[in-house]
Amino acid sequence: MLYEEYGREADFTAHCASAHFQEIVLGKVVPLLDSRDVLRCVPRPQVRA
Repeated sequence: MLYEEYGREADFTAHCASAHFQEIVLGKVVPLLDSRDVLRCVPRPQVRA
């Protein structure tokens, strides 16, 4: 399992476009996986009681 957290959508987008992500994650790690599920979550708005 790999867990990553980003403060802004733009940070996540920049990370995915980076050379190290493209080379290491997509080029080396992903081909070794039997399966790959990506779950993207966003914080829920606070609910007032």
